[in-house]
Amino acid sequence: MALETVQMINVPRIQAYPLGSVEGLRTSRQYDFEGSVAREMPQDSLGKEYKNIHSQSIVLADQAVLWNTYLLSKLGKVSLPEDFGAALETMFEKIGSGNITNDACDYDNGKKGLKKTKETDRSVRWIKQPERFELDNGVWKAIGGKEKYILVPESGYVESTCDGSYNSETGTPFSTVDTRAKAEKTWTSKGFDPEFARLAVSYFFSREEKQGTSAVGRWYGSGVSGPFGVGASDDPGDGDDSIGALPSGRLSSGARPVSEKTYLDGLAEGKNQAFSEVQAFLQKVKE
Repeated sequence: MALETVQMINVPRIQAYPLGSVEGLRTSRQYDFEGSVAREMPQDSLGKEYKNIHSQSIVLADQAVLWNTYLLSKLGKVSLPEDFGAALETMFEKIGSGNITNDACDYDNGKKGLKKTKETDRSVRWIKQPERFELDNGVWKAIGGKEKYILVPESGYVESTCDGSYNSETGTPFSTVDTRAKAEKTWTSKGFDPEFARLAVSYFFSREEKQGTSAVGRWYGSGVSGPFGVGASDDPGDGDDSIGALPSGRLSSGARPVSEKTYLDGLAEGKNQAFSEVQAFLQKVKE
């Protein structure tokens, strides 16, 4: 379905390891994103069934990059262009609002051979940009898209690990714990302020293995969720008046002029500290 046109904000290249990851121990890849994101969700996407709007929304992996950038800005380590900063504030500070993502989580067809870190981990088939969802004899299936076999944790508060909190390839959390206090301690133990730890921790909603295929979304509820509450639990046929599509686009590889400044290079006019300063800051936290 076609959605109303919304203002798109340019996102200069962002390239960084997940905040809280530990150099020398991490195995995760860097976050990497460049392109555009909507200033706000199209109003006519709110309340629609997720299967009808997912294809016009951001993938969770890219939204995790934006979340990481938002957290860095709250630490004062990146200074964002005004329009981009405003878009992130709208995205992550509006309680009672969220967006579907262009992903699916198949709990029926994970790979049995994946080594679980915890017994409660779920082996799943994660699908980015599924072509569509179909209901087959009462069972939802994701058709097409780019699949990756991964582990997702049980429902719980997302903790900070040596790889950070969220997988840069899928946007899914590495690990959860049963209380917010335990999750926040994984941040404060690395030297982060308790107030920042409260901001950094959000909830992940999961399913058990063999419980079908879910749509995926990000929501900031007034309860347990936190600003980056991720749900891989709702049916594709569900919908919510507070959840819509968040249009986004990636710049094609090689399309950026060599001379263009990025977050990796440091934004023009010194508005952003050179990326090396962010790296130095993260190294200091780890030490």
